Order: sequence, then C-alpha cells, then structure tokens
Amino acid sequence: MPDQIRLVALQGDKEVVRKGGEGEVGRKKSPPRGLLKIGEMAKLAGVLPSTIRYYTKFGLLEVAGTTPGGQKLYDKEDTLTKVRMIKNIERQHLPLQTIRKILEDHRAKAL
Repeated sequence: MPDQIRLVALQGDKEVVRKGGEGEVGRKKSPPRGLLKIGEMAKLAGVLPSTIRYYTKFGLLEVAGTTPGGQKLYDKEDTLTKVRMIKNIERQHLPLQTIRKILEDHRAKAL
C-alpha cells in the first residue's frame, strides 16, 4: 500500500488521518470553550451568518479570536446578548449608528 494513500475517519469531533494504514497523523481541533465559529453563532442567535458579518464590519460585534485557518470566533455569551439587544433596538427602527452608540454607552456603564 503506497504511503500517499490517506484514510480519514471521524472519531467524535476529531478527524483521524492515517497514511498507508499507519498511526494517527493529524486531528481536527475544536475552538476554545465558549467561542463559536460564525455559522454556529448565527444559528444559535437565529440570524444569518451574513448578519453576524455585517454587524462585525459595522462595529456592533467584536471578534474574540480566530482559528489557525483564519475563521473568526465569537464569544458565545457576549455575542448572543449583543445580537438580541441589536434586534430589539432594530424593532424601534433606529439606524445602526444609533444602535452602535447605545451599545458603546452600555459597555461604558458596565465597566
């Protein structure tokens, strides 16, 4: 069996890669606890990933970290709270600039 053959098997949330039937070569790593990738965060918050990206670009949400592959990670509790606040404020038909100011004021009071 040539060494170039890659056999991939999933064990739980880990990907085990074997070359030519040999031992474990690599693993798929999960993000640190409490941090979620954009798709996971969007699903939990009940919005589209594009909404999370838009809010981040506009300065309403903050990226908590990135994966080795460059994917953005969001703090689960902080981001979920902010998305809910943003959605509640949006229902009052306020512009995003006003929402950003409200979030900044809220953040300043929390410190």
